[in-house]
Amino acid sequence: MKDTTMNDTTTTDAPSFPEWQHKFKDNTHRCFQGCAIQPPYLAVTAGLHYIEGNSRPYFSVTGESKHGGGAIHTEILIEWPLLRPVVDLHLSDDNGVPMHAVANGLYHLGLSYGTWHEEGLEPISPYNREAAQRHFRFENVEDADTMRSAYLAVYDNDVEKRMELWRGMLQNYIDTHLADRWKAEAEAAKERLDLLTRWVEGEDTHNLMVPRTLDELKAKL
Repeated sequence: MKDTTMNDTTTTDAPSFPEWQHKFKDNTHRCFQGCAIQPPYLAVTAGLHYIEGNSRPYFSVTGESKHGGGAIHTEILIEWPLLRPVVDLHLSDDNGVPMHAVANGLYHLGLSYGTWHEEGLEPISPYNREAAQRHFRFENVEDADTMRSAYLAVYDNDVEKRMELWRGMLQNYIDTHLADRWKAEAEAAKERLDLLTRWVEGEDTHNLMVPRTLDELKAKL
């Protein structure tokens, strides 16, 4: 499905990228931890996925099991815990920037107002500190509380001026405080995908237990 929401500046003149980069795919009936005679079925596809028309490729982690398919991250991480850095970036672009970094960030912070909504007196959605933490990939949920408080301290009664002010503040914060970390996280996720692919494509790995730590994975390569 075409997704034009990878960031806030998607254009029709988007550059071209390969459909997949750093692709990891496993659909083997392999033996995961705790399986006995009949291993469970879990197909996983992860990597940087580009859809024509989008501005950049984005991280995607999906799976299929006997229980269903799609972004079944809980099931995937039970059996492939080493995919955690990639799952954390699901739908972020190849630089680690979350989908609609500014707009969705303000939304999760409960700071998204619309002139059509109670004359701009109430936010479109309440503050969701856990969602804000996941969106900005903060280590501590309290960091989201601190960010929200800082924005509430800068207020304008005119809703349009308020939103313009907050959007500018958040974009500047992303550029100066988050972009480098997000980029580093993206590079680490790409490296993890490549390591897992090397292991999966190795000889007779379908008969082996899935490595559950990075040291274990590297030792098997």
